[in-house]
Amino acid sequence: MSNFVAGWYLIYTLARQEKKVLQQLTECEVECFFPTSKSVRQWHDRKKMMDTPLFPSYVFVNLKSLKEFYYGQHVAGAAYYVRFGKQLARVDQQIINRIALVAQHGEDLCVSDERFQEGQVLLINKGPLCGLSCEVVKYKGLKRILVRVELLQRSILIAFQPEYLSLQNNYSIG
Repeated sequence: MSNFVAGWYLIYTLARQEKKVLQQLTECEVECFFPTSKSVRQWHDRKKMMDTPLFPSYVFVNLKSLKEFYYGQHVAGAAYYVRFGKQLARVDQQIINRIALVAQHGEDLCVSDERFQEGQVLLINKGPLCGLSCEVVKYKGLKRILVRVELLQRSILIAFQPEYLSLQNNYSIG
């Protein structure tokens, strides 16, 4: 690990240990990101607003040193750093910003590991997600905005108002 590069990485956690890992890393001043969305859960006798993880069992960490890297490996509840082959999976700052923006302002959103066909590429021109490019796809019979997160092979689906969208010029997927 002599060629360490500072940046955002992913820690895979044990089941339902994300908040525990997040708390321990935060106490040691390691910058972390655990995106959640508010959702209503219903039991037979009541409804409750809950924070639901967008990416269960994943915590994003911004590592600045080898010391932080090794500390992250030994935190209670952390399983391992996500890798592709022998390389640690780095996450681009733009992806983190995009996920944070969607999680903060997205209403009625869900995350799917389903593989979607490429949809029509549009630009969000109103509202808190203004400026983001997106695709429009059908999911469970409804049209949704799709924000791809290729690293995790997941897609964030958001309900939208058609007047918030416009065609995006000179954009190609890939």
